[in-house]
Amino acid sequence: MRTKFAVIYSVDGGVGKTTLAVATAFEKERVLIVDADWEKADLSSIFSVPKKPGWLAGSYGKDMYVHKVKPNLYVVPGYEAAVLYQSGKIGDADLFDALFEVLTALPDAVAEERLPVDTIIVDTPKAMQLTWLEAFQRKLKALMYFVADRRIVTKIADIKMQIYGRYMRYASLVVANMLEKGDEKTPGIKMVNAFLTRVKMPSDYSAEGIYKAILSDRKNKEAISLLVKRIKE
Repeated sequence: MRTKFAVIYSVDGGVGKTTLAVATAFEKERVLIVDADWEKADLSSIFSVPKKPGWLAGSYGKDMYVHKVKPNLYVVPGYEAAVLYQSGKIGDADLFDALFEVLTALPDAVAEERLPVDTIIVDTPKAMQLTWLEAFQRKLKALMYFVADRRIVTKIADIKMQIYGRYMRYASLVVANMLEKGDEKTPGIKMVNAFLTRVKMPSDYSAEGIYKAILSDRKNKEAISLLVKRIKE
């Protein structure tokens, strides 16, 4: 069976892209998550992954560490990519090239290591270049989940909508996150395939706590189920 890719991307930061990746991974299972958000590497911290060499390791001659969360859920950290990016020692283009090389090789590595994984979820930095999204879609045959906050269904400036339109061209599903009560009745809701309402996050902000908080809402559970269903198709 071919290992599937699901890439979670956005235009803006802070729209819940990483929390969506966490919830989808827990609900789907048999997942390897790659923390490729080199601006923050929040996903690595949320899963309490040790600060060991991650997906960028091969670029400086080290072995990539794969963290076992449980028998059917694994995480590849992105700490060193974030450190190097934040310090200005490496740029976006070089990081993408390294990431794409790793992702291309990952299915074979998963099979060789006999990991019980059939899906690779990739959490990305905001506003990736469109050519990169096209590479994910065409070369990796990835499912593309575009995430935006509630502004996409309420009110968004025309110029921003043009930018959204360019990014949404690559979307397999469009997800609106952090909706408030009543937002699901706005005309703009027709633009999205799934939506999640805002919920109170756990104080420790742990991966499992985030997952449970998101799915405590019935409509959120339906939305995450839709994302998982598309992966399984």
